[in-house]
Amino acid sequence: MNRLALFLVVIVSISCSISNVEISSITVQDLKKNLINDNSLLIIDVRTKGEYDGPLGHIANSELKPLSNISQTIMDLQSIADQPVYVVCRSGNRSSTATLKLRAEGINAINVEGGMKAWNKLTNE
Repeated sequence: MNRLALFLVVIVSISCSISNVEISSITVQDLKKNLINDNSLLIIDVRTKGEYDGPLGHIANSELKPLSNISQTIMDLQSIADQPVYVVCRSGNRSSTATLKLRAEGINAINVEGGMKAWNKLTNE
């Protein structure tokens, strides 16, 4: 019973710290324009390795940082917290979660709306 109580306290505290954070987003169209002007943008992909290497592919020069390893990603990005970090996944759901967690830790994370599905639709037009 004590473990369950502790688990609930941890979940509530995480939820409270994230609930005060606003999500920042960018469309795939705007991200593509930004990449044309600066191909050194930091883009992290929070999907699994199988998805990253899979049929939807990934954005060139993006870094694989699975959502399951978000704590390590936060530590990795602390030194560049003020620089924009674009966060992408398959459809935008996991990247929204990752963006909120990163922003709660002071990292300038920006969610890529629509994820790789939207990116591929744009680049295949």
